[in-house]
Amino acid sequence: MRRISSTLRRWYELECGDGNGFIERDETSGRPFYVNCRSRYLQANDPRSKNQISDREHGAEKRLAGIMARHAPLTYYLQTDPRGPT
Repeated sequence: MRRISSTLRRWYELECGDGNGFIERDETSGRPFYVNCRSRYLQANDPRSKNQISDREHGAEKRLAGIMARHAPLTYYLQTDPRGPT
C-alpha cells in the first residue's frame, strides 16, 4: 500500500507540474506524455518537447483494486490533489 501511495502521489504531483515539466495525456489515445518545460523546442510548441512515459498511474490503480478486491466490504477513494494524502 505504501508503494502504491508513493507512486500515485508522485504521479499527481507531476500532473500539476514540478517546475521542470508536467504530465499530460493524449486526448485520442490516452497515453501519458512528459512535457519538458526546459526544452529548447518548447518555444515553438515542437512535439520534441514531449516524451512518452510509462503509465504508472494505471498500474498502481490496478494493484490497489486487486488488494481491495480481497477485502470486499471496504471501499477506497483516490484523492488526486497532491497537497493532501493520496
